Amino acid sequence: MANKIDVAVTLKNLGRKIMSFVEPKYSIVGIDVGSSAIKIAGIKKNGTQTELEYAAYRAFNTQALPLDELEKQAFLAGEIKFCLQAIPKKKFLGATSIAGSSVIVREAKLPALPSQELEKTLSFEAEPFIPFDVREVTLDYHVIGEVSEEGQNKYESILIAAKKDLIESRLAVLAGSGIAPAIVDVDAFAVSNLLKLVPSSAEETSVVVNIGNTITNMVILEKGTPRLVRDVAVAGNTFSKALQNNLNIDAGATEQAKKETGIILDEGEIQKIVQEGAQQKLEISKVLINVATDLLAEVHKSTDFYLTHGVDRTIHKIYLSGGGALLRNLAPFAKTQMNIPTEVLNPFDYISLPAKSSINIALGPMFSIACGLALRQWEDWIKA
Repeated sequence: MANKIDVAVTLKNLGRKIMSFVEPKYSIVGIDVGSSAIKIAGIKKNGTQTELEYAAYRAFNTQALPLDELEKQAFLAGEIKFCLQAIPKKKFLGATSIAGSSVIVREAKLPALPSQELEKTLSFEAEPFIPFDVREVTLDYHVIGEVSEEGQNKYESILIAAKKDLIESRLAVLAGSGIAPAIVDVDAFAVSNLLKLVPSSAEETSVVVNIGNTITNMVILEKGTPRLVRDVAVAGNTFSKALQNNLNIDAGATEQAKKETGIILDEGEIQKIVQEGAQQKLEISKVLINVATDLLAEVHKSTDFYLTHGVDRTIHKIYLSGGGALLRNLAPFAKTQMNIPTEVLNPFDYISLPAKSSINIALGPMFSIACGLALRQWEDWIKA
């Protein structure tokens, strides 16, 4: 079987015939279509060095997002076009990703058949694992091992099912922006692709928690192999709404409160705030701690499930990424609550920036999905 590592859905599965004209001269641009912003990244290899070729960011008012599907697609395509103005004119193909309730990722044991035979029976084999009508989804799988069960050889696999209408909608957005689409991945797999740049992760079990605006993607990787994937609704906007509802902080000030005040852990800082009479900072911290605790409870559910369904399993490190990871002191708070080493995964710590780049390195976590998509190698997604 051709290498399918991390690849969730490709246009081959949708019956699209674009592979015949793809040549190495076409680079991959990662396009993260978020619920409140577009992030674009292009990456090139310079010997052993991984370099950021270009990046663009475009936030939009979520209230301006049309409800009508076709109008929404046109709106998002326009936002991508705006981002593309900052990118050097060259030939490239688009890689994007999806997440949410219309995307299901499950561990499944599939018959150990040749790939062509397995693909013919995949709908039947997948039906018990997905809550959708199999006729409404595009299916893909990634083999992570082989076992013998009741005298039969089976593949231990990661099974992915994505609603066709969601995929078609995303493809329409890219097409509307003038980009030829090549890859539709899953958010969790895209961001976990960054761990290929972290040498220690190849021998460890890592949890990647990508905190977006409306969805948090979680994936547990065992020596780089995905073992568990979940999306949860506790995300960046949950923190913002909690501040607005509990402290009457307006929407424009919530991001500043999260980044500047954040979670206050240092006792010396707390005492100073009390002396200065800046009581609201302590109230902000308390609200954010409550939401962070809810988020970490979801992470705990995932790690507990993973640890109790295997022998001699352990978690070595938690990586926080996405714009939500910019919440001040979230990583040290998570380390204390989870009792697991935790750090922010900033792609720009591993991908060098151009000498004259105007990009703020500290904002790197916001580009995690886009960079993960841009890191795709040709053999990852072109199938024999």
